[in-house]
Amino acid sequence: MVVEDLQQPSDADAIAAQLQHSLAEPYQLGQHQFCATASIGVVLGPSIYSRAEDILRDADTAMYEAKRAGRARHIVFTDAKLSNAIENRCVPQAGETPAVRKQRQVAFS
Repeated sequence: MVVEDLQQPSDADAIAAQLQHSLAEPYQLGQHQFCATASIGVVLGPSIYSRAEDILRDADTAMYEAKRAGRARHIVFTDAKLSNAIENRCVPQAGETPAVRKQRQVAFS
């Protein structure tokens, strides 16, 4: 989802929370009732972005940070939070081969 003309970062936070609340409402499929949750990643832009692909990549990174924090969460990335998340993704993982590490670093740079 793309939202324009936000007045402040907390507006993005409120929209994500409202979206999560709406998605959590039970719904009926046939005779069965279901509930869904969502992990949502938000990036603020477009002033720092020149390509849509970059916005999507960073929103995807934010979403995975939200997933790592637990179910049904959302994270709004500022520049500082995004830089920190990318650095953490590039820290070598236990048992990781150099080839996998290089591939992961390319994906997040």
